[in-house]
Amino acid sequence: GVEAQISVTPGAQQYAQQAEVLFGAMQELQRRRGEVESSAAGLEEAYQKSLGELEKAVSDKKKAHSEELGLAEDAHKLGWRIGKEGARLEEAARLQEQIRYLRNRLAFEQAYLKYLEGLLKEKEKDRQKPPPENQWNRKSVWKWIFIGLGLGLVFYVVWKILTRKKKGG
Repeated sequence: GVEAQISVTPGAQQYAQQAEVLFGAMQELQRRRGEVESSAAGLEEAYQKSLGELEKAVSDKKKAHSEELGLAEDAHKLGWRIGKEGARLEEAARLQEQIRYLRNRLAFEQAYLKYLEGLLKEKEKDRQKPPPENQWNRKSVWKWIFIGLGLGLVFYVVWKILTRKKKGG
């Protein structure tokens, strides 16, 4: 194939059309620029208002965070107080149980003391009583000693007599 290069030079009419399109585009751009500039003032105002609201929101957030930390610290302190109170209640219950045990022990010891005091009174009464009539007196003791010696002598003599006869017989 044969290739040919064709160059076309635009005419005045085409230049006029292009100029008209460019002029129309420029007018559209100017109109849009006017709209943008007129809305820019409103946007600037909205931006400043939004910026103020943002700063207020950030400030409120910081304040809320600070309050939250304060509340968390207060809750922590209350937790410690509740824990201490629980420990005190447990200690009080333990002490009450110990008091109850010691009261029971005291009652037992007092009853035992009364029992021992009763026994002591009985012993003191027994000491104050005169000895019974059937107890041996000194005379009766010597009497039994002499009777025992006498019987012992009799048995000795009889034994000697009996053992002599066997030797002699």
